[in-house]
Amino acid sequence: MLGVRMTASSGVALVAVGLLLMTTVSVESGLVFVLAGMVIGECGFMLSNVPLTITGTESAGEEERGLAAGLLNTSIQLGSAWGLGWSPRWSRL
Repeated sequence: MLGVRMTASSGVALVAVGLLLMTTVSVESGLVFVLAGMVIGECGFMLSNVPLTITGTESAGEEERGLAAGLLNTSIQLGSAWGLGWSPRWSRL
C-alpha cells in the first residue's frame, strides 16, 4: 500500500516525535508527556520494524534470511537497552 520506504520513514518519524515529547518532561506535566511519548514512539517502532527488517535481510540468501532477521532484531533490541542504560541523563538520577 505505502511501500517499504514510506512505511519505514513514517515509523522512524513517529519514534522521533515520541522522543521529542519525552524530552519536554517537567515536574508538573511529566507523566502526560512520558506516556504520550512512549505510545507514539512504540507505534512508530512497530510500524517501522517490519519494513526495516525486510530491507536489512533482502540481500541474504533464502536459507539464511531467518537467521539474518533474528540477528537484526536482537541487535536492535539489545542496542536500545544498552543505549538507555548508558544514557547520561539516567546516570545523574
